[in-house]
Amino acid sequence: MTTNDSSHHPAQRWLDAAGATLTSLLVTIACGLLVWHDPYYFWNDDYQLMFLPAFEEINRAWRAGEWPLLTESSWVCGNLAGEYQYGTFSVFINACIVAVWSFGLSLPAKAAAFSMVHQAVLAAGSFTLARSRGITPPLATLVAVVACLNGWNICWAATNWIAALTAFAWLPWAWWAMEQTVALPQARWPVVATAVFLYLVLTAGWPFTVLMLLVITGWIAADQLARGLRGRQLAVAAARLTAGWLAGGLLALPALWMLLTSMQGSQRASDINSLQWTWVMPPTALPALVVPTVTAVWETFFDTRRHVSLELAGGLVPLAILGAGLLEQRGRLDRQVCWLLGLAGVALTAAMLPSMGVFRWSFRWLPLFHLALVLAAAELASRRRPRQTPVVALGLVAGGGLWLLATGGSQAEFDWHAAELLVIVVAWVGDALIFQRLNWRHTAAVTAWLPAVVAAGTLTALFLRVPPNLAVPVAPLGENLLAATPLEPDRLYLSAYFGNDIPTRPQGDSRRFGAAIRPGNTAMFAGVRTINGYSPIHPAGIARMLPFETHGFLSPEGWAWVLRHALGPGEVFDQLGIDGLIVSSTAAQVGLPPAAEWQQVWQTEEARLFHRKAAGLNAATLLRSNDPAGQRPEKLPLAVARRQRLAVDIPAEGQARLVIVDRPWHAGWRATIDGSPATVVAFEQVGLAVRLAPGQQGRLELAYEPAGFMIGGPIALATLVCLLGWLAGLPRASRLPPPETAAVKTAQPAGA
Repeated sequence: MTTNDSSHHPAQRWLDAAGATLTSLLVTIACGLLVWHDPYYFWNDDYQLMFLPAFEEINRAWRAGEWPLLTESSWVCGNLAGEYQYGTFSVFINACIVAVWSFGLSLPAKAAAFSMVHQAVLAAGSFTLARSRGITPPLATLVAVVACLNGWNICWAATNWIAALTAFAWLPWAWWAMEQTVALPQARWPVVATAVFLYLVLTAGWPFTVLMLLVITGWIAADQLARGLRGRQLAVAAARLTAGWLAGGLLALPALWMLLTSMQGSQRASDINSLQWTWVMPPTALPALVVPTVTAVWETFFDTRRHVSLELAGGLVPLAILGAGLLEQRGRLDRQVCWLLGLAGVALTAAMLPSMGVFRWSFRWLPLFHLALVLAAAELASRRRPRQTPVVALGLVAGGGLWLLATGGSQAEFDWHAAELLVIVVAWVGDALIFQRLNWRHTAAVTAWLPAVVAAGTLTALFLRVPPNLAVPVAPLGENLLAATPLEPDRLYLSAYFGNDIPTRPQGDSRRFGAAIRPGNTAMFAGVRTINGYSPIHPAGIARMLPFETHGFLSPEGWAWVLRHALGPGEVFDQLGIDGLIVSSTAAQVGLPPAAEWQQVWQTEEARLFHRKAAGLNAATLLRSNDPAGQRPEKLPLAVARRQRLAVDIPAEGQARLVIVDRPWHAGWRATIDGSPATVVAFEQVGLAVRLAPGQQGRLELAYEPAGFMIGGPIALATLVCLLGWLAGLPRASRLPPPETAAVKTAQPAGA
């Protein structure tokens, strides 16, 4: 770890802040070019079906004055806070959602804007981390460009699994803060910064990034041990890092508590010990670090196939710098460069090993690999700029081209990318050779920026040429999903559709699919109430009653069970309050609901829509203890129907009863009837119900008050107050030590 002495001077801090801002603007412009090329560029697969609908619901909840813990639009994905990946306890994510949704953008534009905000945060953090290590501004810009525009980040995080980006955006900031915590043992502000940035990572909803930060923390500790840090100094460093982690964990306690509660009994908890070989990076994909359009055999979601290894794009410039450094220093690199290469090696090795549980799909380690690799290259170039870098880059591209010709590893439609890459690198070589021979006082400044320019140019050219969604489906969804039509917001629907009912590519410019079926979480766009939902956790309850797949669709066997056992009067769906059915054209071939109970009200090529003839819209079901099986229960209208608060008036009667509200059960519901506590139960392990003793009557009120929110929230707030008070009470000098006492000079001679 190298601390930049000059970074503590006010003027230098302002210059670095300006540099971070300009770098963020550069990355934003590059992403803007991709959106200009294709307005739907950042809206693919899970971003369409899972994340953006939930963000729409989060925005709706805040504008209604409610914390977005629950949603009425899904039973499978009803607990937004417990799903974790939506970042409902992240102040930054919630602020971004409310801000972006204030501009009236289209759905794909909202997705792009949300991604670009976090890309800007990632760029600024990567630049700041690099500058704190003594890396020059041009090479710090290179670090930010590769961290943001590398293949994994573009193909998966920014355009599909947005939670991966919302978490990783803060990883360089947390890394920087932890290094400052160790390097400035007398200052307290780095401990507070570490806690805040760890909170932003922990609440963003991506477990892999948390694991990456644990590895980085261990790497920092090992680095200090290797430097000879012992005794009291080592104890102080360990205590400060531990304090930062503890405070960050307490700030994020509501999110972590809700996740653990939601995981109990879920499908994800049951398969936590199963070994996963899906999306393990094969060693044969490594040439894609130089020419990303090469293919290799990957184990994908669907089968084993040849896959264009775009995830590795971004390695060309760092490898060229490192290769040139190895040549010029005869294989002897600075100690800090070796440590960063070791961290990159750990991440790359982890990406090629099988995974388990919530850390499945090992190629998710690649963002850390890209960041560590480019940091190592920038460290090397900042200390001893390799003069042979352009020549090595040209050799890498030429070697990649020969490899392509020898193996036929590239798809024909992407062969032009190798030519584009070659043109850019040849231009780099020519400029470097020409400028190095000019007797011009700006020569060094121009050549210093060439690595960042080449990296930005090659990556932008790549993703303008090659679409990022080669491995995932893209549903033809459009703005029609923002309207409830043809569904009715007051009804509770089950959407019976199968996996092959969702088109995987738009047909021309037609993006009108899903108005009836509402695949995944897309019912949240219009606030329509459905049983279905997209939940990676697969919570206990509804997921046990019906065999929903992750993306919210049923199997043919599941729909057949519903037709036989759940649709009649007094059956379980009637008791739960389900009064609407959406039957896709494919599901209709398996069977239709009984005409005596259900009336068809709408039909297109996509699906048929049925409403229950005797419906109790937004009502509670009252079951008496002596109700005969199959008899239709009494329906009571809800007096209050909000996300986390419900009320219904119960008439007087002298027998025990069960009140079933048409909402899913989650741990944390509390009930009172006229102020007296009542017992909340899970009806059929699915529905929210209250058991009433004989004679109980009056206003039945239910409130969602989970311990993770009611107890974890105050603990998090108290932690924040303590941190701010601890920081505010310090003398000014101790907040930011002068350079001669704060900096830790660790630059080693070449070959150390």
